[in-house]
Amino acid sequence: MEETSKHILSKSSYIAGSQCHLKLWYSKNRPDLREPLSPMIKAIFEQGHRVGELATQLFPGGELIEYQYGKTASSIDLTKKKIEEGCSIIYEACFQFQGVFIAIDILVKQNGKWNAYEVKSSASVKRSNVKDAAIQYWVMSNADLEISDI
Repeated sequence: MEETSKHILSKSSYIAGSQCHLKLWYSKNRPDLREPLSPMIKAIFEQGHRVGELATQLFPGGELIEYQYGKTASSIDLTKKKIEEGCSIIYEACFQFQGVFIAIDILVKQNGKWNAYEVKSSASVKRSNVKDAAIQYWVMSNADLEISDI
């Protein structure tokens, strides 16, 4: 796995930039101009967190990588350590490649390969979900992780 340093893009900023270059620029260069989250957006985020927690019940017994903002390298190192120790289920597994940081909701090793699960609280697949999976696959496969399915 690649040496870790401060990431340039996260999965979220990549998606934002693919939707609007100015949105990406402002999020990186002028975060002070960002409006506070509305109660409705906060509720949507909270619902997403609850759905994610419920999804871990499909794959019980995993190890959680608790990402802390600004501590990207330690989250990536802990993920690597869990993989090296033989952990077969990891929640919020963290990886980085060429300055792009991702966290996979659920990573499961089956038959020697990894399956990555990105949990969404939606009834259908959206175009942004496909981009989301694509950037995650790119980072994981370039971080020397053999991916069977995402």
